[in-house]
Amino acid sequence: METYDPAAILLVVANQIIEGYMDGTYVTASFDEDAFTPFTGSGGDTARVRNRNETGKIVVTLMQGSPGNDILSALHNQDKILGVPPGPAMLKDLLGRTLLGGPNCYLAKLPDTSYAKDYQGREWTIIIPKMQGVVGGNLLAG
Repeated sequence: METYDPAAILLVVANQIIEGYMDGTYVTASFDEDAFTPFTGSGGDTARVRNRNETGKIVVTLMQGSPGNDILSALHNQDKILGVPPGPAMLKDLLGRTLLGGPNCYLAKLPDTSYAKDYQGREWTIIIPKMQGVVGGNLLAG
């Protein structure tokens, strides 16, 4: 039997553990483009074109009171002032084989900020220019 535990999803940015996820879908990792593009000639011959763009992103939604907001804000502001990207980023399922990330990342912008009657989320986009990894199954599958 497989076991999924939302508390076992680890996001690390610049060697800082980011915690305080919003309820619902709180983290998504994706590549900006397909790895290959199909090509079909006028005679029906087919080929594929390899796309060397490895840029990806991790989008995480944190609770408005999460200390992760402070960490990501500081990293973003430091990058804007010094022009030095924060460092590596990694998304890991501790109960599975999924691991995505890269040696360098940067934050696209400060998140939109709203206040309401209910608790709000802060959506951060972490850009990873050379994202790699594995989308795997569960370690505890029986």
